[in-house]
Order: sequence, then C-alpha cells, then structure tokens
Amino acid sequence: MKLRNFLSVLACAALGCSFASNAVATEVVANPRNDEQIDKESLKLMLIGKEKFWSSGSEVVIAILKSDPSVDDALSRYSGMTTNKFKNHWQRIAFSGRGKMPKMFSSMEDLVKFIETNEGAIGIVSSTNNVETLRRIELGLVGRSQFTVNLASL
Repeated sequence: MKLRNFLSVLACAALGCSFASNAVATEVVANPRNDEQIDKESLKLMLIGKEKFWSSGSEVVIAILKSDPSVDDALSRYSGMTTNKFKNHWQRIAFSGRGKMPKMFSSMEDLVKFIETNEGAIGIVSSTNNVETLRRIELGLVGRSQFTVNLASL
C-alpha cells in the first residue's frame, strides 16, 4: 500500500514537472517612453481596471493578443480571472461607462505597433516573440529585489 502511494506521488510529480517544462514564458511589456516600474499588485489592479492611470498621468491601456494560450495563462495568473471572466468583467466595466475594453489583437505585429504608439499601453506577450522595440517591465517587490516576469517558473 505504501509503495502504491509512493508511486502515485512520484508519477504526479513527474507529470507536473513535464507540464511545467512545456510552459512558455511570458513578459509584461510597455511603451518604450514609459519608464515606470510596477509590482505584481499594481499590475493586477491595472488588469482589473482599478488602477486606470500610470503615476505620470497617462491612461493605462491594456493590449492583449487573442488566442495565445501562454498569454491567456499569464492573464489568468496576474488578474486572478480566467480569460472568459476577464472579458466579462471588462464588458461590465465598459457598458457601465466606468472604463474602456482592453484592445484585442489578432497579430503580434499589430499589438507591438499599438503599444509603440500609445504611451500608456501595457501588454502581456510570450517571450518567443520579438518585441525588442518595447520596454520589458520587471515587476518589483517592495523591499525586495526585482525579478523578470517568467511564468514558466511560477
């Protein structure tokens, strides 16, 4: 019996490791003219519409790539909502006049162009995409060292 439990735990651990190693890392990116740093909590508040402006006064504009599983996973991790709940949440905000829907893009090129031209724009992209023209945001922790967003390690 103990051997069976041990093997079950071992199998689950092995499966978990293989799933984690297949995860695609994502990055939070912003307009290159926006040099503000944010922490995980500020990112969450931006993603759920509670923090609408950067400290510089620029309006936060969320840019999301449609149909990218790694971005959907990152969005879920950072906002605390599934992709469908996130969309429904923003529809309620938009229809009540309390905010604007995040901009959704079908291509990475369009998303990058949008973020490049909108100072308050922020987006989540998979690390496999070439986004050299955008600024990668390192999520800082108050009183702790900074780290680069890498959801594969979470």
